[in-house]
Amino acid sequence: MIKLQVRHDVAAAVSYFLEDAALSKEERTGVWVGSGCAHARIPEGTLISATDLTSMLSGRSPRGERLGEILKPNRRAAWDCIVTPDKSISLAALCLSKAISERIKAAFKAALAQLLHHMESLAYRQAPTPGNPPLPTNNLIAGQFLHQASRHADPHLHAHLLIINATHCEDLRWRAIEPAPLYRSQTSLRIAFNNHLHRELMARGFASSLSAKNIASLPVPKALCDIYSKAHNAIIGMASRILDSGVVDARWQGLSHSALVDRLNDRSRPKQRPAKPDWESLFNQDQKTHLEGLILARRPSPPKRPKTVPTPSTLIRRAWFSLMTDERNVRRCVEKAVSNAPDVPVGTLARAAMNFRSRPVVPPFVPTTRVKRNHLLSRRSALLMRKKQSPHFLRR
Repeated sequence: MIKLQVRHDVAAAVSYFLEDAALSKEERTGVWVGSGCAHARIPEGTLISATDLTSMLSGRSPRGERLGEILKPNRRAAWDCIVTPDKSISLAALCLSKAISERIKAAFKAALAQLLHHMESLAYRQAPTPGNPPLPTNNLIAGQFLHQASRHADPHLHAHLLIINATHCEDLRWRAIEPAPLYRSQTSLRIAFNNHLHRELMARGFASSLSAKNIASLPVPKALCDIYSKAHNAIIGMASRILDSGVVDARWQGLSHSALVDRLNDRSRPKQRPAKPDWESLFNQDQKTHLEGLILARRPSPPKRPKTVPTPSTLIRRAWFSLMTDERNVRRCVEKAVSNAPDVPVGTLARAAMNFRSRPVVPPFVPTTRVKRNHLLSRRSALLMRKKQSPHFLRR
């Protein structure tokens, strides 16, 4: 799951990520990532301190350089991008042996790096004048934090990418980010992240699988995953009680599915976070051995990557004609292309899709061999169709 949340309060963000007593020392340790770090003269991978995070969220680099043209009082300081893998991956990464845990966490971090590369391809600066389109910058600065527990104290491996509201432009100035491309591409980013996570897990010897909805998972029993999904169960329980009572808040009726889930999630959370147990003590040694045997039952070879990747325009064209007529829009086209070629940046595919949609759609070329095999057509009709399908005819 990829979820974006805007952050306005600088003090609250610093308190949560670096000073929250409910988080462990490892969870309160974050690093700076992103190609924008080089422009801000911050070595990538540097540990995040409270002073540096406060200055960055306030619109200034650790060296005192202003990151933006206008610093408003209630400005959007950052966007918190929450990246969550499947529950089976969380259980395997936190509750099994240390060797297994380190390998799964390494795969998760590698997929995060690829996800940030896709997000940087969607980095735009706000339009210089109203009415003009935003301009791409292809660089971001983000603070990366790895957390291990949910609000219900379940094993819940997830990452926070705290994207600072500043991007470096071609005129060597810092300006605010235009977040609309990131919000519109959350599904495409999720598909790309799960594809990369699937590859990284398989490369490290795990029996990972990719579902029809492009979700990477490990063969952990579903019943075990349901036990440690208290947040999901609480949301379903509250939704069923509301439907049984027949009393629905009028403000919820016009909300989207994701916004409605967020409301239910906020109301179903415990008021006080329960104590986090020791993850390694949740299962006994026999259960750990059984689970390790499941996820390491076979050592599949990494999926073969194509030697030559088609151009973005070709990927978009193929995705467009593979969709049903009622599904043909820019967003679904990009999502289809990302699932077929996750190595191509999402932003590049999105721009190719916009260019493709602005041009007249020409049906794909049909080889003349299909005409020869159709015995119901006369020779004259076959010659006429061959003439219409020739490239010279299409250029007219």
